[in-house]
Amino acid sequence: MRRFNLVFVFVISFILSGFAFAEHTATVTISPGIANCNELGNTFTITVKNNANSSDSIWTVDIYKSSGLTSFNCGNPPSGWNLANYSQTIGLCRYTATPGNYIDLGEQLDFIFYAVMSNDTTSCTRTFHVATLDNQTPTGQYQHNYPTVGVDCKQPKIHKSITNGNYQGVCPPEKQNPGEICWMTHGTIYVTAYDNDTCDLGIDYCEWSYTVDGVPEDSGIKEDGKVLEWDIVFDEDSVHVLNITCVDYAGNKIEDIETFKVDSTPPETNKTISEPKKIKDGVEWVDTVTEITFTSNDPDLTGHD
Repeated sequence: MRRFNLVFVFVISFILSGFAFAEHTATVTISPGIANCNELGNTFTITVKNNANSSDSIWTVDIYKSSGLTSFNCGNPPSGWNLANYSQTIGLCRYTATPGNYIDLGEQLDFIFYAVMSNDTTSCTRTFHVATLDNQTPTGQYQHNYPTVGVDCKQPKIHKSITNGNYQGVCPPEKQNPGEICWMTHGTIYVTAYDNDTCDLGIDYCEWSYTVDGVPEDSGIKEDGKVLEWDIVFDEDSVHVLNITCVDYAGNKIEDIETFKVDSTPPETNKTISEPKKIKDGVEWVDTVTEITFTSNDPDLTGHD
């Protein structure tokens, strides 16, 4: 019995000595980390870094299609690597290195793929499965990573209101159609921009400008926030055309153009009294055949009489 146990231990030891247990630690990131649902799609870069404390080099990188996509395609392989393109069948891009081109300890390499996000899901993220395989024999070791992309498929919203001054016509918060105009006195336009989505990733920036009688007058930019707010003051009589463009962090864009005819100058009024008439003690006296004519003139340039 002792002899059998000794032989058994020897056999197990021999078998184990023929196998080297592979080990590597990969850090996997994806860029960009935010995407929209543009029909032209997005180009994504998977960066695979073989950490310096790994024992083995990486020679295979598998990128699997996420759910919530309408399109998924592999990019060209890096130099010294080959591509097995299964993107249209099982949703896999398999990149394998030729000898001498492995991702060695402390090195990193980029892999490209293309994807179009679907907007028919309530999920605000897409998760990609990236598996890395090292070069240890006989089978190597797989490590699995799951980088995610935040998704926002809707345009931001722009809301305007007139907080000072009187107005009439098609004015904020109503949205103008081509040819419609807002008439107002000198006043202030209060602007709010916000992301219009349950997947609210925030506003990257808003650019605004306006012309006065076709000449650029003022402009500005607001940046970086869940909600952007600012005032625009119209303090001269003329035709103002206000243009606001906002872009969220996913690249969704909205442009708002509105025309204001600003007029704070009262019209000039003249009165003419025909004969017969009589002035006594500063009072004008007329009879039933006297004609009284009123004329008015608006001296501003807006064309609003």
